[in-house]
Amino acid sequence: MSYGACLAGGLVLVMLYLTYTIKKHLKLISKKIKSDIVELGYLIIFKTDQIASETYILD
Repeated sequence: MSYGACLAGGLVLVMLYLTYTIKKHLKLISKKIKSDIVELGYLIIFKTDQIASETYILD
């Protein structure tokens, strides 16, 4: 009986540890994705601004 309880307790600890690490990694991944999206947005704005200024010069 005590062997089963010990096993269950260990399993619960492993599950808690896994959920904690996964959440931590997800936060890091979401931060990375957000920064990439912001960077991409800046690139798009910069390029459209550049294209707009080039077409303005051509006119």
